[in-house]
Amino acid sequence: MRVFSLLVFLGTCTAFTPTTTPLKPFTKGWVKEAEKKHSRVALLAVPSLMTIAAMTGDDPVQFLNNQPLATQLFFYSTAGALESLNLKRFDKGFKLKDGEEPGKLLPLEASEQLHAVEDWAGRLAMLMATGYFVNTLMG
Repeated sequence: MRVFSLLVFLGTCTAFTPTTTPLKPFTKGWVKEAEKKHSRVALLAVPSLMTIAAMTGDDPVQFLNNQPLATQLFFYSTAGALESLNLKRFDKGFKLKDGEEPGKLLPLEASEQLHAVEDWAGRLAMLMATGYFVNTLMG
Protein backbone atom coordinates (compact mmCIF):
# COMPACT_ATOMS: atom_id res chain seq x y z
CA MET A 1 0.00 0.00 0.00
CA ARG A 2 2.86 2.40 0.80
CA VAL A 3 4.42 1.81 -2.61
CA PHE A 4 1.09 2.58 -4.30
CA SER A 5 0.69 5.76 -2.24
CA LEU A 6 4.23 6.83 -3.13
CA LEU A 7 3.61 6.22 -6.84
CA VAL A 8 0.37 8.23 -6.76
CA PHE A 9 2.15 11.01 -4.86
CA LEU A 10 5.07 11.19 -7.30
CA GLY A 11 2.70 10.92 -10.24
CA THR A 12 0.83 13.94 -8.94
CA CYS A 13 4.08 15.91 -8.81
CA THR A 14 5.20 14.99 -12.33
CA ALA A 15 2.18 14.08 -14.45
CA PHE A 16 0.41 17.43 -14.75
CA THR A 17 2.14 20.13 -16.71
CA PRO A 18 0.35 23.11 -18.16
CA THR A 19 1.91 22.50 -21.57
CA THR A 20 0.45 19.00 -21.87
CA THR A 21 -2.91 19.38 -20.15
CA PRO A 22 -4.78 22.50 -21.23
CA LEU A 23 -7.78 23.28 -19.08
CA LYS A 24 -10.70 25.06 -20.68
CA PRO A 25 -11.42 28.00 -20.37
CA PHE A 26 -7.94 28.67 -18.95
CA THR A 27 -5.00 29.21 -21.28
CA LYS A 28 -1.73 27.34 -20.91
CA GLY A 29 0.00 30.57 -19.97
CA TRP A 30 -2.54 31.37 -17.26
CA VAL A 31 -2.24 27.89 -15.74
CA LYS A 32 1.56 28.04 -15.84
CA GLU A 33 1.56 31.51 -14.26
CA ALA A 34 -0.79 30.34 -11.48
CA GLU A 35 1.25 27.19 -10.86
CA LYS A 36 4.53 29.12 -10.66
CA LYS A 37 3.04 31.68 -8.28
CA HIS A 38 1.50 29.08 -5.96
CA SER A 39 4.66 26.98 -6.13
CA ARG A 40 6.85 29.87 -5.07
CA VAL A 41 4.55 30.77 -2.19
CA ALA A 42 4.58 27.13 -1.04
CA LEU A 43 8.37 26.96 -1.36
CA LEU A 44 8.55 29.85 1.12
CA ALA A 45 5.70 28.65 3.34
CA VAL A 46 6.75 25.04 3.96
CA PRO A 47 10.19 25.80 5.47
CA SER A 48 8.55 28.56 7.51
CA LEU A 49 5.89 26.17 8.82
CA MET A 50 8.55 23.57 9.62
CA THR A 51 10.67 26.14 11.47
CA ILE A 52 7.70 27.37 13.51
CA ALA A 53 6.77 23.78 14.41
CA ALA A 54 10.35 23.00 15.44
CA MET A 55 10.82 26.15 17.51
CA THR A 56 7.44 26.31 19.26
CA GLY A 57 6.37 22.68 19.36
CA ASP A 58 2.88 23.87 18.37
CA ASP A 59 0.84 23.43 15.24
CA PRO A 60 2.29 26.17 12.99
CA VAL A 61 -1.05 27.10 11.41
CA GLN A 62 -2.69 27.62 14.81
CA PHE A 63 0.40 29.47 16.01
CA LEU A 64 0.12 31.92 13.11
CA ASN A 65 -3.64 32.29 13.58
CA ASN A 66 -3.11 33.19 17.25
CA GLN A 67 -0.76 36.10 16.52
CA PRO A 68 -1.92 39.61 17.46
CA LEU A 69 -4.13 41.37 14.95
CA ALA A 70 -1.45 44.00 14.24
CA THR A 71 1.04 41.28 13.27
CA GLN A 72 -1.45 39.63 10.93
CA LEU A 73 -2.42 42.97 9.36
CA PHE A 74 1.24 43.82 8.76
CA PHE A 75 1.92 40.42 7.18
CA TYR A 76 -1.10 40.45 4.86
CA SER A 77 -0.61 44.13 3.95
CA THR A 78 3.00 43.45 2.98
CA ALA A 79 1.99 40.41 0.93
CA GLY A 80 -0.76 42.43 -0.77
CA ALA A 81 1.61 45.29 -1.58
CA LEU A 82 4.14 42.89 -3.12
CA GLU A 83 1.41 41.19 -5.14
CA SER A 84 0.15 44.54 -6.42
CA LEU A 85 3.54 45.06 -8.08
CA ASN A 86 2.83 41.95 -10.15
CA LEU A 87 -0.48 43.29 -11.47
CA LYS A 88 1.23 45.41 -14.13
CA ARG A 89 1.95 42.17 -16.03
CA PHE A 90 -1.77 41.49 -16.51
CA ASP A 91 -4.38 42.80 -18.91
CA LYS A 92 -8.16 42.84 -18.44
CA GLY A 93 -9.53 39.56 -17.16
CA PHE A 94 -6.20 38.68 -15.52
CA LYS A 95 -4.72 37.61 -18.85
CA LEU A 96 -1.01 38.08 -19.28
CA LYS A 97 -0.15 41.00 -21.51
CA ASP A 98 1.41 40.23 -24.88
CA GLY A 99 5.12 39.58 -24.53
CA GLU A 100 4.92 38.49 -20.88
CA GLU A 101 6.35 35.06 -20.18
CA PRO A 102 4.33 33.04 -17.65
CA GLY A 103 6.14 32.71 -14.34
CA LYS A 104 8.94 35.11 -15.23
CA LEU A 105 9.13 37.93 -12.70
CA LEU A 106 12.76 38.98 -12.99
CA PRO A 107 14.79 39.62 -16.15
CA LEU A 108 16.97 36.56 -15.51
CA GLU A 109 17.46 33.61 -17.80
CA ALA A 110 17.24 30.06 -16.43
CA SER A 111 17.72 26.71 -18.12
CA GLU A 112 14.83 24.38 -18.89
CA GLN A 113 16.30 21.94 -16.37
CA LEU A 114 16.19 24.57 -13.63
CA HIS A 115 12.56 25.37 -14.51
CA ALA A 116 11.72 21.65 -14.35
CA VAL A 117 13.35 21.36 -10.91
CA GLU A 118 11.46 24.45 -9.70
CA ASP A 119 8.17 23.02 -11.02
CA TRP A 120 8.69 19.64 -9.35
CA ALA A 121 9.88 21.14 -6.04
CA GLY A 122 6.99 23.62 -6.10
CA ARG A 123 4.43 20.89 -6.66
CA LEU A 124 5.92 18.92 -3.79
CA ALA A 125 5.85 22.02 -1.57
CA MET A 126 2.19 22.67 -2.46
CA LEU A 127 1.32 19.11 -1.43
CA MET A 128 3.28 19.50 1.81
CA ALA A 129 1.54 22.79 2.62
CA THR A 130 -1.80 21.12 1.94
CA GLY A 131 -0.76 18.39 4.37
CA TYR A 132 -0.11 20.98 7.08
CA PHE A 133 -3.55 22.52 6.57
CA VAL A 134 -5.30 19.14 6.52
CA ASN A 135 -3.44 18.16 9.69
CA THR A 136 -4.69 21.34 11.34
CA LEU A 137 -8.27 20.66 10.25
CA MET A 138 -8.08 17.07 11.51
CA GLY A 139 -7.09 18.40 14.91
